[in-house]
Amino acid sequence: ELLDERADAVLPPDVPLPVLPEPLLRFNRRSADPDVRLAELAAILDRDASLVCELLRTVNASAVGLRQKAASTTQALSLLGVRRVRLLLLSAVVERQAAAMKSLPLYAKLFARANLERATFARVAAERLGADGDLAFAAGLMQDFLLPVLMDELSPVYEGFAATLATADAAGRSCDMAELERGSLGWDHAEAAARVMHGWGFPDDLVCCVRLHHDAERVAGDDRVNRTAAAAASLAALLPD
Repeated sequence: ELLDERADAVLPPDVPLPVLPEPLLRFNRRSADPDVRLAELAAILDRDASLVCELLRTVNASAVGLRQKAASTTQALSLLGVRRVRLLLLSAVVERQAAAMKSLPLYAKLFARANLERATFARVAAERLGADGDLAFAAGLMQDFLLPVLMDELSPVYEGFAATLATADAAGRSCDMAELERGSLGWDHAEAAARVMHGWGFPDDLVCCVRLHHDAERVAGDDRVNRTAAAAASLAALLPD
């Protein structure tokens, strides 16, 4: 419903997208099958050593809260469950890809920190709502993953947005990036990111959270989503950078 308003792509064709590892995309597609065996999923990830390292680093981080450490892909899948591993791995890899774009190192570091703050806030908000904290955390990490790409590739446009936002802030007026994008480009980074993620085969609920993250009022007024991870992600997007 959120994505059927126009053709699947809204980004200019010359804007490069982050390139996700093929094993991750294959894992993402196969893990959507409720009957898939853990051994098959583990074998897909095990073909890419960097993915295995990313998975074990993420799964064994203190924030995940496992009582015992995972020493293998199969163990990680068994301890956390396929769905949670899928969310953790997708968000970690996309965040890493975005932070590795051409942006200045200082900006990349601040961007990563802001993402983590939003993700943490979204998880806590989701848990207070009785919603899925892992889904909200992933949405918080991923909601702005296209912004570094857009700022690099459409820099004159985004420099103009930055100047407008600074002027509005100094004058005490309300203004946000998504409004400026829609007025100038006809789309915003939330819609563009959701369409890219949909094309990659990401989970529909995660795509929905990212698509709605700049629509807090719309989410609050919709009983289908106002007590879900989408609500938590839209609240997290209101945090100042």
